[in-house]
Amino acid sequence: MPTASNVFGVVAPDGKVLLGTNYTVKKTGTGKYELNFNPAFNKYPVAAVTPYCTIDDPNMSAHIYSVSKDKIEIRTGSKGSISNQGFAFIAVDSGTSPEGEDLPLEVSEAE
Repeated sequence: MPTASNVFGVVAPDGKVLLGTNYTVKKTGTGKYELNFNPAFNKYPVAAVTPYCTIDDPNMSAHIYSVSKDKIEIRTGSKGSISNQGFAFIAVDSGTSPEGEDLPLEVSEAE
């Protein structure tokens, strides 16, 4: 069964795919997006996201909320409030850690 190795794209504030293949977007609420990979990754991917727009707004934000082998969830906002924003992302096959295990997925929240 084929698996993903690299997926990248650009998504509009309304959730429309502007660039990229092997993923779909489901807008799940204001500033909330679920990217589903097809095919899925064999292991948890390493992913990054950044705001993507045509205006100069230093207050825009985009971050990864969760990661799994078949999807990532992204949240966007501006000036500390959740809002619909365009974003660009990349997800790359993580390979394995030196011990041959999946790389850790859990990230501790700041206290």
